Amino acid sequence: MTLVDDQHLVRAGLRALLERADDITVVGEAGDGAAGFAVVARERPDAC
Repeated sequence: MTLVDDQHLVRAGLRALLERADDITVVGEAGDGAAGFAVVARERPDAC
């Protein structure tokens, strides 16, 4: 999963919650949509 939000604190909070789940791995973060697309292209997260 890639987290995208312009607020660092929001991303940090979501990451903390999501990393507690056994079946979710956060592979990247971005501060805006363009950077988010770049992270997704680079990391190619599984969206199944």
